[in-house]
Amino acid sequence: MKIFNLMNTKTLFAVILGGVFCSFSMGCGSSQLDNAAEVSEVNGTVFLPTGRPLKAGKLVLRPNSGTVRGAAPMSADINKDGTFTIQSSGKESKIIAAEYKVFINVSSDPRIRSLRSQVPHKYQDIGEDETDLFVNLAEQADGIVLKMTKGYFGSLICLNRSSCSKGVSNYVFGQLIFLSFVVLVCGLTPCEATAEIRLRPVGTFHTGLYDKSAAEIPTYCQKTKQVFVVNAESGRVDVLRLGDNGSLTKVGSIDAADDLGNGMSAVNSVSVFDGTLAVAVEAGVITENGRVAFYDTGSLQLKGSVEAGALPDMVTFTPDGKWVLVANEGEPNEEYTIDPEGTVTVVDVRNGFDQLKTRTVTFRDWNADGKHAKQLPELKKRGLRIFGKVSQSGDLKKKTSATFAQDVEPEWIAVDHESCFAYACLQEVNAVAEIDIAKATVSRIIPLGYKNFGETGNGIDASDEDNRIDIRPRSGLFGILQPDTIRIYQQNGKRLLVTANEGDSRVRPTSDDAVSGVEEGAVFEDEASLEDWPTAGTQFEKQTADTELGRLKLVRDLVDNHLDEKGRPTKIFAFGSRSFSILDLTAGNIVFDSGDDFEQITAQRYPEFFNVSNDSLKKEKRSRSKGPEPEGLVLGTVGQKTYAFIGLERIGGIMVYDITQPESSKHVGYFNNRQFDVPATLGDGTANPDAGDSGIEGLIFVPAEKSPTSTNLVIVGNETSGTTTVWEVLTSQ
Repeated sequence: MKIFNLMNTKTLFAVILGGVFCSFSMGCGSSQLDNAAEVSEVNGTVFLPTGRPLKAGKLVLRPNSGTVRGAAPMSADINKDGTFTIQSSGKESKIIAAEYKVFINVSSDPRIRSLRSQVPHKYQDIGEDETDLFVNLAEQADGIVLKMTKGYFGSLICLNRSSCSKGVSNYVFGQLIFLSFVVLVCGLTPCEATAEIRLRPVGTFHTGLYDKSAAEIPTYCQKTKQVFVVNAESGRVDVLRLGDNGSLTKVGSIDAADDLGNGMSAVNSVSVFDGTLAVAVEAGVITENGRVAFYDTGSLQLKGSVEAGALPDMVTFTPDGKWVLVANEGEPNEEYTIDPEGTVTVVDVRNGFDQLKTRTVTFRDWNADGKHAKQLPELKKRGLRIFGKVSQSGDLKKKTSATFAQDVEPEWIAVDHESCFAYACLQEVNAVAEIDIAKATVSRIIPLGYKNFGETGNGIDASDEDNRIDIRPRSGLFGILQPDTIRIYQQNGKRLLVTANEGDSRVRPTSDDAVSGVEEGAVFEDEASLEDWPTAGTQFEKQTADTELGRLKLVRDLVDNHLDEKGRPTKIFAFGSRSFSILDLTAGNIVFDSGDDFEQITAQRYPEFFNVSNDSLKKEKRSRSKGPEPEGLVLGTVGQKTYAFIGLERIGGIMVYDITQPESSKHVGYFNNRQFDVPATLGDGTANPDAGDSGIEGLIFVPAEKSPTSTNLVIVGNETSGTTTVWEVLTSQ
């Protein structure tokens, strides 16, 4: 962050209400009011925590008592775009920055209810009927200082977080700051200090479709400055031009299913390399093989296609552009009578897109009769699951155990920087497969283990019926990680895998109307609840109430594998870990997990909307099932640091962590532009453009050198709100 000294007679400042959660030491100079600058005009913009301008209100400069004799308060309305201008009435009433309070009355903006809910109760000394936020501007020897005069912090807060050139005395601010005010002063002399990054939404494309999966996975082409987004509702790829201000404008679409014919259906994933777009397309019958199509990103013309496996769910180019890898999930049909093998398709594109060659990576070596079958007992001890049951056609009650190759459902692929090894996330079986790309074979299976929800710092809110936020450790409860998105990076000579631990169950049929006459879950369901086992005499005996663990969705097969001689559970397991983790791929162990950060932070930021869903505002609705649900994930390098951006599918928003030093990764910020007090849909059922984003699915990072804005960007596809949003990564370093 840059700290500025007042220099000019015309000063621009912006009061930014930022939702940050941090604890740190600050260095601040002593007050030098004698040198306070006089200005004839103050103008700027007032922002809400979402990054959007305040829509209404009034800003007033009031003289501090006894400091400016005869000076009258000066005020200005805050315009609809959040801007304001205050001018002095004459020489005698010049604005002395060090001796005026800034008073912002924002109660007239309807979104203030959301703002109020974001301030912890102990800091809410802001009145019952209006929100009066006071700050005191003062010039310091080396920076601008804010003083909260209504009991928020009761101390001077210096904007710099470390010593700043001269006249500095150390001031330790020993408490957590949740509501942050940042004053930006323009036309001034900078002084270097350290600052964390923050995100600001700068552009959104609205499909107008709500809860239709109309914006899922994005990818970016530097050559054409276009973003390609999976629109599952239309079955197409939306083509959006990315402007130099971060705006998104639709300029075309690709109907891959129509181009390919042969019964192809929905588009699931996209990836770009050097002017070529790869599109993964599933078949109309999901148990049949899909295809991968290749398009020129400029002309949008089809260049070629190849057959993939059943339900190709994710596609990616290798970093060197020589290979394209496809994760074929191979999900069972609704009756669970057909369960295709999960596979990975390796496409060799070195000879061009009219001479494509493919090979298929299978997992048959880990079947009961496979050459690696002897590894299974040890892999299971470390967290691997094999649990599927395939029904007999004509008699759905007759079942046979699925093979390992059938049970795996490759969800996501991350490729190392050398384009030698790929890592496929096998979400349902709680493992990652290492694939030798050149050989098109699986080198090893890496189980991901379990998270102990009984340890301090790993608590969860487990009930949607207790009418309170209750995040605490639960003895005997474990989480099965089951990540969705995974990303890879290298640090200090280590190859590391970052995982967004969503969790996922398998239910067939998936709904009551999917199979005529058969209810949801009647054929197969791995979800269970504590009442399905006897608990008398166990540590869970007093935890069966709906307000405790009684409604928490449990993993049936894992609990069944941890019963005592009386059939009582010794351990219980939930889906997902409500966190993200970092895995050392060499050692195969987890070196970092974010613990209960996601629930703790969202609970403090949005207590009235804690654990709501992406399509519902019922408080705690998701407490019994995966909580905030980390879904998407992307990594980005900013300066010399590596950051993880994790999207929360349910409550929404992006968690940002500095993972430069993996073992000591730290939370940087949480950024959410969802407007909880604005209806999600309009009267005609279309998505409300003022409601913000919900249902994060995919994220990509566009580095500044490839971005038309010349700044680092995070671009997010939101399947519930049907929006694609561009977030600018801001830092003054």
